[in-house]
Amino acid sequence: MLLTISDKHWLVSIANQPWELIQGLGGITAIPPGTGMLFDLGREQIIRVTTEPMLFSLDIAFISQTLAVTEVYRNIEPGYLVTSDLPARYFLEVNAGEMEDVAGGDRVSTLEISSAETADWMSPLLGFVSSLGIGVLAVGLVRNLGKGWFEEERPEHHSIPPDELKRIADRYGWWSAKLAEAICPHNDVACVEREAKRLTEARRARRT
Repeated sequence: MLLTISDKHWLVSIANQPWELIQGLGGITAIPPGTGMLFDLGREQIIRVTTEPMLFSLDIAFISQTLAVTEVYRNIEPGYLVTSDLPARYFLEVNAGEMEDVAGGDRVSTLEISSAETADWMSPLLGFVSSLGIGVLAVGLVRNLGKGWFEEERPEHHSIPPDELKRIADRYGWWSAKLAEAICPHNDVACVEREAKRLTEARRARRT
């Protein structure tokens, strides 16, 4: 898809499945200039975006249901949590510096193009997911996880006790802990800790 804001254009891939919303651009060392990922959460809500698994800095724009930019965050480095002030349905992630002249209120337009044109730069993402041994995660396993990351905070079920999840997240990072929780059987703390460690080591190895 070709996405345009003002006079700027990006060739974007669409993320609208739970595993895509969670993985995003995490684990990719870089994307070509003028490309990005558009995340569609299905309805307007307060959105929280983590850059914990990122390997490069981003510009992020939140976009309303009516395709208007609501907020822009620039040069967000890996390891941060960005929360929208206003409800939005979409957010766009591109290379840092590419949204220099984008502002709230700007209109967004899209044009469908051949999916083959996005295949070359998306293949590293699919390779990263596969290298972690998780493939395309079953939607049922991660549906609640995706909601927990991108919606307003609310009471929710955890497959392990919250204090154990926090302990593991403090050690290995929130991204690794939550993804490991989705993979492991219910209430299997040892599995979550083991998988969180493996995910963290895999990400660190790709950075070296």
